[in-house]
Amino acid sequence: MLSEVVGREIVHRRITIEEGTELWTSFGLDKGYVIELMKFEQSVGITGSEEAALKKPNVIKGKRTLREYIVNNRARWIPQ
Repeated sequence: MLSEVVGREIVHRRITIEEGTELWTSFGLDKGYVIELMKFEQSVGITGSEEAALKKPNVIKGKRTLREYIVNNRARWIPQ
């Protein structure tokens, strides 16, 4: 959806707990916290709960859809 709206290919690549730990600790986050965060991210990816949430119909009145958010904020993903 993001690729379609911004007109360029956006690729998601899963990273390992080790890669994520290295990345986030390089920003100064505590290693123990980062490891727990990465385990949580990995479990969300395995169960598919994140993808399932994005595919649910918009049932809350007044709430924007993901597509609406991306369209309204398109400039954020376009290099200047």
